[in-house]
Amino acid sequence: YFPYYQHRLDGSENRFDFTPGYRTRYGAFVLGSYTWRLNDTVDGVLRADYRSKRGGAGGADLNLHLGQWGETALNYYYLHDEDPSYGDPAEVPPADRQRFGLNYNATPYTNLNFKAQVNYLSDSLLLHDFFESDYRLNPQPSTFVEITKLFNNFSFDVLTVGRINEFFETVERLPDVQLTGFRQQVFDTPLYYESKSSIGYYNREFAITNEVPTGLDYAAARADTYQQLTLPQTFLGWLNVIPRVGGRWSYYGEASGPGGTTEATSRTVFNTGAEATFKTSRL
Repeated sequence: YFPYYQHRLDGSENRFDFTPGYRTRYGAFVLGSYTWRLNDTVDGVLRADYRSKRGGAGGADLNLHLGQWGETALNYYYLHDEDPSYGDPAEVPPADRQRFGLNYNATPYTNLNFKAQVNYLSDSLLLHDFFESDYRLNPQPSTFVEITKLFNNFSFDVLTVGRINEFFETVERLPDVQLTGFRQQVFDTPLYYESKSSIGYYNREFAITNEVPTGLDYAAARADTYQQLTLPQTFLGWLNVIPRVGGRWSYYGEASGPGGTTEATSRTVFNTGAEATFKTSRL
């Protein structure tokens, strides 16, 4: 008998992974994970980590591949930090630190998309201290639900943004509804039409540090519509000239809350102009 090692390169096989090392902020550490796959629908990762200066930690990731009903990813991580004040941060986090995440993305029907994301953090420094790649990508991950429907010449979008981490400043959108009209020909005329209209209720919440608000929250409604006509023309077979004329109307409701100081107001804008383009090429 001759011993051998076999491993699939497509990542579909269950396996253990260990990453040992040493860092000043962690001391000696080992990061362990077990990647498993139940079937084509369910897979995940179990995590067990130890850092000599910061203590033990663990968590789990769960991925659901639901076909027509999209992709779902859940993750949870818990750490009992034995030195949360390392580096003398301005705000010392608690010893029990954790994160929870949910991501959902589905296109159940043609031109209809659902997106949802939930990001809960026990403190504002968790990503900075233990998930550097996530921190560099987005230091303040948001929580939102979005539905988008596409038509031949229009798109309809509903976005709701809420705050679940009070130590981050957030503009909540409760909700923000938008209708976009792509540039399209007006019947059989040489004119083209485009538009963008939205309405929403927005709540600005300032960060709360050490249970003390850093600003005065306020909220208000807003409605906005933009309409424009263009007349594309080509001269001499190479010069493209596109004159345009349009207008915008915006309404801002009276601001409420302890920081609200503005009254209801509206404004209109008229715009016109033209652009000229051409291309040259040679072989």
